[in-house]
Amino acid sequence: MVSTLSRTELLDAYAWPAGPWLRTNFVYSLDASLTRDGVSAGLSGPADSAVLHRLRGGADAVLVGASTAVAENYIGVKLPDAEQQARTARGQGGPPPLVVVTRSGQIGEPSRFLTHTTTGNYLLLTTDDPAAYERAAGHVERSEGTMTLLHAPDGLGQGIGLLHQRGLLRILCEGGPHVSGALAAEGLIDELCVTLSPAAGGEGRGGTTPQATDEYTPAFVAAVDHFLFTRWIRRQEGDA
Repeated sequence: MVSTLSRTELLDAYAWPAGPWLRTNFVYSLDASLTRDGVSAGLSGPADSAVLHRLRGGADAVLVGASTAVAENYIGVKLPDAEQQARTARGQGGPPPLVVVTRSGQIGEPSRFLTHTTTGNYLLLTTDDPAAYERAAGHVERSEGTMTLLHAPDGLGQGIGLLHQRGLLRILCEGGPHVSGALAAEGLIDELCVTLSPAAGGEGRGGTTPQATDEYTPAFVAAVDHFLFTRWIRRQEGDA
């Protein structure tokens, strides 16, 4: 039987471990869609939203692909009052910065994370293409000081290293599927947070997402408000 927990018990299960840790967080529909009506919020519910904010509240940075940032109309990370108060009490300061990943340096519209936020965010470029660098640098200039360019020509592994050098050790990846798939391919994901929504998306998964294979072992399974919440931890060498 799957455990049925209270909202408080559920959130307690998503505490961040100490040290460097990279989590992905996805909500899927019963028909394996990642979105409904074009956005992931269409699959969410109060408990799932609370988990998202708890994960964000403890993170040092929130990583997202440029296409997802545009499609979901990101504007940086804003936390509910309770999560921000808890974050301040832990000495983590304001909301975690948003790290927008791009290989092409091209940013579509809307791009409020470039022009409508006062939080110091990052644009992470993961290619050595000079034209892409020029485009990315232009976007950072347009942000008028709210965004810093990080250049990782060797890929996401190097990019994560750059974040670690800035003290951003606990990283939450919110997608999209191409970024999370690339992280998985490089063996960079420590934990998969996967929520199964009772809604039907009907739009297909699209792209590639990290799958819970024998590289991961289930660490948590519980049902709350008809949603199924799961956490999967990467197996370490020597684990049974």
